[in-house]
Amino acid sequence: MKKKGFGKDYAQLEEYYVQTLIDLLDKIPSTPRKGKAKADKHEYIVWQEVFDNNVQLDNDTIVHVWKDLKDWKGVEWQKEIANVTKAGYRSILSSCWYLNYISYGADWTAVCMHRMVAISRDS
Repeated sequence: MKKKGFGKDYAQLEEYYVQTLIDLLDKIPSTPRKGKAKADKHEYIVWQEVFDNNVQLDNDTIVHVWKDLKDWKGVEWQKEIANVTKAGYRSILSSCWYLNYISYGADWTAVCMHRMVAISRDS
């Protein structure tokens, strides 16, 4: 970290690591799927921290929103997923379904309150 000039900024270290990894993966040639003449471009799934730390992502990147910043009721994941989709990325949401939120008894009712909602990239 010192050699790269990151100081103690772990976000910069993560950004460097992920960007280096994506750049390396982009050099690997894609192979066409069965029945296709041309290979599809690589697509990536990254955790939300990568998006939050402003790593340069391809437009086809999928951002996995997994952290719930405030409480298990999902107060903050809505803002995060709105930011991700507003930036034009697709997303996967799992923050409100993590097992550490499990309780005994009828905990499925709370989980069912977090229905999947389609969020437009244009919203």
